[in-house]
Amino acid sequence: MEDREYIRIARQYLDTVYRVALSSCKNPQDAEDIVQSTFLKLLESNREFQDDDHIRKWLIRVTINEANSLWRSFWRKKVISLEETLREPEFFELEQSELFWAVQKLSPKYREVTYLYIL
Repeated sequence: MEDREYIRIARQYLDTVYRVALSSCKNPQDAEDIVQSTFLKLLESNREFQDDDHIRKWLIRVTINEANSLWRSFWRKKVISLEETLREPEFFELEQSELFWAVQKLSPKYREVTYLYIL
């Protein structure tokens, strides 16, 4: 595939591929990774496409496959969310308990970052 053709396809279908990836994984960072993998596969493929509709369908299929691959990965199977780990922890000092519950009162955006920083 020529560089000019690849750039044209990437510009034309970037938004579509991103939306499909985001709807599959519900996480912008993972969606960006999926988009990157999808367009890398396009660049590496030696396929001859019949028309733009064929390209679009191929990109969507590859995007869905990449999203499914992400969900099957070892990392995804072993990771649990912070909310799933929340149970009544046991602390040796009162300060630790107060700090933990103060962090839990933060919004999810700040709670995860603070929790990981303290950990």
